[in-house]
Amino acid sequence: MRLKRGNVERIVESEQLAQKLLLDGYAKIDSPAGQEEPAGGRPDKPLEEMTVDQLRALAKERGIGGYYSLAKQDLLELLKEAV
Repeated sequence: MRLKRGNVERIVESEQLAQKLLLDGYAKIDSPAGQEEPAGGRPDKPLEEMTVDQLRALAKERGIGGYYSLAKQDLLELLKEAV
């Protein structure tokens, strides 16, 4: 499920987390018709265009540790090395 608040977009799989974020002011956004979320951890846009939250989620999906405290540039380098 995709949620958005201001310029922050979150992708969540847990219904419980989605409900918490909805209560925190996030709004549900639907994917355009025919476009589903990318499978297998492959981003649908270049890494440089992704938000820090999206990069952190991708690092988590790929099993990369120590990503949470990194800045965007460091996350980009880490994810590019891991590919």
